[in-house]
Amino acid sequence: MTFILVIMSGDKNKIYNLSIASVASKIGKSERTVYRYVKQGKLPAKNIKHGSRMALMFNQDDIDEFQKKLKSKFRDSKPSELITIDFLWQKYEELLMKTGYLQAKLENYEKDDSSYKQMTFAEYQKKSRVTAHYPDVGKNFIYPALGLAGESGEVIEKIKKIIRDDNFQLTETKKIEIEKELGDVLWYLAQLATEFGLSLEKVALGNIEKLYSRLNRGKIQGSGDNR
Repeated sequence: MTFILVIMSGDKNKIYNLSIASVASKIGKSERTVYRYVKQGKLPAKNIKHGSRMALMFNQDDIDEFQKKLKSKFRDSKPSELITIDFLWQKYEELLMKTGYLQAKLENYEKDDSSYKQMTFAEYQKKSRVTAHYPDVGKNFIYPALGLAGESGEVIEKIKKIIRDDNFQLTETKKIEIEKELGDVLWYLAQLATEFGLSLEKVALGNIEKLYSRLNRGKIQGSGDNR
């Protein structure tokens, strides 16, 4: 049964006919987060009494306005304030967990913070550019494109040897070797983005926005770039 509450506001009828589950689905948040928004006064809602039961209901116009504010806040924030490599990895893991791809429990995980420094993609792109020494740097996208392909092949080669020589067993030594190769991949990716005048930070943000849009629309699986 759907509960509808009509509130007279001047000459306008305000209809509250959206459940908390519907709102959570519309804005791409959990029901717990929606409750928190209501408690914080960020999202208008009304308690409708049905017998002994109370149910939070929402108005469509209020939800539309709230979504505009969320998008505006996200758009107006500086990229360096929004995303770091750690943030991107965290969101990627959350995405995998939610879609059922990642089931492994992260137990007894410890990170040595004394030797770990955060760095945004923007900072990495700027600092790595200082070390870019190749022919016609600044107008040569072919060189970093070839380097990206080559270093990606190095990663695959390391993984192939894990299968061939180590029977699929990933040792700490192999993990460190792959980490270094991935760093080389990132370097060439940053130089390629710079050659095209692209922000690596913006590339990362655009990718996350695309993936979360697909997730919210139930299109995370399948094929096609524009799904």
